[in-house]
Amino acid sequence: MGHRALDTKRPGHKSQVGWPLNLVKKCGTLEGALTGPTDTPTLEELVDRNARETLEGGAHDLGALVCLIDLDSRLLVGELPDSSLMRKGRQLKAGELHFVADFAVYPVFHEERRVGVLVMSAPPGRSDFRGMARHLCRLTEAFVADGSKRAHSSRVHNDQLEGANRELREKNRRLGQLVEKLQEADRVKSNFLATVSHELRTPLTSVIGYSEMLLEGIAGTLNEEQSEYVRTVMEKGDQLLQLITGILDISRMESGEMRLLRAPFDFNEITGIVISTVIPQARRKKIEVTLSVPERLGPVYGDRDRIRQVLINLLGNAVKFTPEGGKIRVAAERQPDGLLDISVSDSGIGISEEHQTRIFDPFYQVDNSSTREYGGTGLGLSIVKRLIELHNGKVWLLSAPGKGSTFHFTLPLALESKPPE
Repeated sequence: MGHRALDTKRPGHKSQVGWPLNLVKKCGTLEGALTGPTDTPTLEELVDRNARETLEGGAHDLGALVCLIDLDSRLLVGELPDSSLMRKGRQLKAGELHFVADFAVYPVFHEERRVGVLVMSAPPGRSDFRGMARHLCRLTEAFVADGSKRAHSSRVHNDQLEGANRELREKNRRLGQLVEKLQEADRVKSNFLATVSHELRTPLTSVIGYSEMLLEGIAGTLNEEQSEYVRTVMEKGDQLLQLITGILDISRMESGEMRLLRAPFDFNEITGIVISTVIPQARRKKIEVTLSVPERLGPVYGDRDRIRQVLINLLGNAVKFTPEGGKIRVAAERQPDGLLDISVSDSGIGISEEHQTRIFDPFYQVDNSSTREYGGTGLGLSIVKRLIELHNGKVWLLSAPGKGSTFHFTLPLALESKPPE
């Protein structure tokens, strides 16, 4: 602090009252001089670094020495004084300023609780030490009051944060429980659908098979009306079988049991097979179907049967939602990043923007009324999206009401060598 240590004796005062270095070691423990409650905030928190520097600088400007020490014997300002002064500070009441020789001792309180002691030494040749000491005491009290406000605000803020954290933790806990219940319900649903679908598939296959045999006349010749009835049974059976197959596929994908048999295959060949499958339906509605795929496209790397399923679902939807005399176009184009961009476009009714974000959800129907014009289960596009994502591709939609729809998806082109799956 740039001030000499005082070494002065007075009659009746047996201990050295200056602050030499040998007393710093002696006062490492102050014999319980500052014992008492240690609840927060501490003196160090109440009188922050800026306040301590201001207090020490103010005392220095007045030519005095000042020492501020907390309950744990931590020196915050100045050097440790004689332990007798600290004991005296312990005995003083709140607001009581005690003068002894060239020193003044003042207890520092916060909310009726002792938090430390302030000791001041008189500057040489100054007669106004008492007023000077009172000024330093008021300054210290002001710093403590200001620190108390900060500490209170901090406590309130911390309490609010803790309350908010507790509430958030509780909500997270409840949300976690709900998620677990939903996941369990979803697993039960998937297992139920898979089990029921599997059990239905076997007898349904028999129904379709026997219907085909009846139409072929194996059990005898059918008249026209009987043939029409059997064809209806077989047609509805095929529709139900497609539904069951879709449910089984979704269940396997959700459970992670879907396995792809990837290998290079001719995309042009698959496209031709799929178009020949949907051509009869398209012709009944006088829909023109065109194909725009480069002849030397090169092989595509993926599961041949699953990509055929993707194209059948997309083309089936295009035929369903395109009115008579409309157009459907299948196109493919190589991309610089080694992907193949495939698109299926139609001139159908289109899809509004509000439905486009959910069109790939399982069982979602744009028109979910009981009197909807177009049938279907709402599984086709969901299966398309999941199968393409299993191929590490992307699928997206460009559409507007009354302007048709274009579904795009990407697939990797086959390289000379592929790493083992």
